[in-house]
Amino acid sequence: MTLPPVRFQPEALEELLETQRWYGMREPALANDFAKNVAAAVERIRQVPNPSP
Repeated sequence: MTLPPVRFQPEALEELLETQRWYGMREPALANDFAKNVAAAVERIRQVPNPSP
């Protein structure tokens, strides 16, 4: 089964990138950790887009 791509609203994507830049200005490793965590969260959403309670 092919999973659908996750699409971000333009404003959400800009906020995500701005946050990554902010972390990168403080400590480059933090920006990398942030990006990895976002990617992992997006992948979880792709795997189970509508979890039941």
